[in-house]
Amino acid sequence: MKNLSTIAKFSIATNVILIIAIAVLFYLHYSSTTDSSIIKENAAVKKVEGTNSMQIAYVNIDSLLLNYKLSEELNDEFSKKQEKIKADLQQKADKFQKEANDFQDKVKRGGFLTQQRAEEEQQKLVEKQQKLQILQNDLSNKLLNEQQQMNLQLYNNITEFITEYNKTHKYKFILSNTTGGTLLYGDPNCNITNEVLLGLNLKYDEENK
Repeated sequence: MKNLSTIAKFSIATNVILIIAIAVLFYLHYSSTTDSSIIKENAAVKKVEGTNSMQIAYVNIDSLLLNYKLSEELNDEFSKKQEKIKADLQQKADKFQKEANDFQDKVKRGGFLTQQRAEEEQQKLVEKQQKLQILQNDLSNKLLNEQQQMNLQLYNNITEFITEYNKTHKYKFILSNTTGGTLLYGDPNCNITNEVLLGLNLKYDEENK
């Protein structure tokens, strides 16, 4: 009986050791598998992240418009037109102001024979002032419309060129960076402003030979 008891105890102890060993092996196997999966997943993420980061570029629009030859030409034309309109309006305003001053002087001197005559002259000045204001508003709206058309022309030229440019460069995204814009920081290696500017100016030169 004593031997049987000893054998039973030995058997139980052996079974316990085997169970513990199996549990350890089971843990090590799946722990290793999990770690391997995590490593692979992390490597895959890094690979994707690395790929995506190389597929994004940006263009500094402020710098581009400042040095793009078509932009310089259109802005120069617009500035000249704006200055001419401003000078014409100023000339008309000065002429009206002189007429208004002459009218006031004439009223002070009693130069009108009747009050009705003075009122008629005053009404003419009011109508001239109204016409001058309407002209000023019309010309301002005309300039605003021309400026919008100019900006649209530049936008279309730039986007058309970038679309063609990207056929060979294969960027997923090409962002616009402007002062006060949403892009707060851009890696200089992703800045393609100079390449785009060079291409735009070469195209401009070809079209204006």
